[in-house]
Amino acid sequence: MSTHPTTEQAPATTAGAEPLRTYAIELVHLDLDTELRMAREALARTDGADIHTPLDMLRSAVELSIRLRTLVAAVEAGEGQ
Repeated sequence: MSTHPTTEQAPATTAGAEPLRTYAIELVHLDLDTELRMAREALARTDGADIHTPLDMLRSAVELSIRLRTLVAAVEAGEGQ
């Protein structure tokens, strides 16, 4: 698995706030085609979220973060083939 270093720093958070990445866990990724399909499905589910409803935005952020992390892992795993 390759790592992609970045020079960007995470934005500062307000007092008491926790960034979503705080809760990132190691997830098992599937094959690239499956992960891509699941990412598309997550996008379709979250497309209807109400931007003015904090709970909708939280659910969408978590779901999309998980899907993006597993999709990236699948892509990186494929680089070694």
